[in-house]
Amino acid sequence: MTETHPATRLDQRGFVLVTSLIFLVVITLIAVSAINSSTLQERMASNLRNKSHARQNADSGLRYAENLVRDQSGPRFLQINYCMDSKKGKNEGASEFRDGLRIWAENAVFGCSVKDISSAFLSPEFWSDDSKIQIYSPEPNDPTAKFIVEILEFQCRDLNPDTCALGEGNAFYRITARAHGATPAAIAVTQSIYEQQN
Repeated sequence: MTETHPATRLDQRGFVLVTSLIFLVVITLIAVSAINSSTLQERMASNLRNKSHARQNADSGLRYAENLVRDQSGPRFLQINYCMDSKKGKNEGASEFRDGLRIWAENAVFGCSVKDISSAFLSPEFWSDDSKIQIYSPEPNDPTAKFIVEILEFQCRDLNPDTCALGEGNAFYRITARAHGATPAAIAVTQSIYEQQN
């Protein structure tokens, strides 16, 4: 018969407890990591949804402005002053209204001092100036998109001066729209070149 020494029994006490605590800590770390990962994925999906919503709103504003350009009446080109009057701080003669649509000359909305037009289009200060932009709002008190329309050039149908004087030909417009998603941080700016044939 084998005798068990009391010292050996005392050495083995608590081993299961220590092992269980180590396993518990490891399982807790895995669970916390899984929760953090799922929270991050949820935020990424939410950001992607907001960005997509902003892009859809900007595209709808772009299509709305294109329809306004298509349906406008009047001359197909502007005889206007392209530069801003720095003393008055106004763009007098830089745009005109046609059937409720404000049409700017190319880059006149920025004045002559702006060199980087693409950065100016992305500037929040530019889009907060209600004297320059128009708003597309399919529902009352819910502005979906802001937009501006610029005429780039007019091409006569042929070389006959009378044809150009009558405005027979194609006009090219740059239409830029900006919108945000469910949160103001998700912003989309879209732009198209629209050809109007006459």
